Amino acid sequence: MEPSFQMGNAKVEKLLSLDAIDTLLYFEFSDKFKDHIESHAAWEMIYADRGHCNVIAGDESFTLEQGELYFHKPFEPHMLQIPAGEFPNILICSFQCASPILLQLGGCKMRADKEIKQHISAIIHEAIQ
Repeated sequence: MEPSFQMGNAKVEKLLSLDAIDTLLYFEFSDKFKDHIESHAAWEMIYADRGHCNVIAGDESFTLEQGELYFHKPFEPHMLQIPAGEFPNILICSFQCASPILLQLGGCKMRADKEIKQHISAIIHEAIQ
């Protein structure tokens, strides 16, 4: 069970706790970018900050639109593809985490809400400093 804390009268559960951040990358990718299939022991979050990209995850292929994110599970073969004429800004973060909530998030594409976008924006700000 993850720790919790009090905020006023409300008890707030800490759902996700990162043990380590292995990689934090933020790039404007060129449509000439060539990736290769990779897999590794870390979790990996990919977030389309501007524009869109194509993601290959295991046997699936899908488009990650602006404002969407995806969590690659550890050892999941994956690759990023940039469509012709696109120059998306993408955040990639690989990390170590034992929080059980990730088992539900792994392999899911989701749209970031306003609060998540604010957190991601702060991470991007730190990454480009």
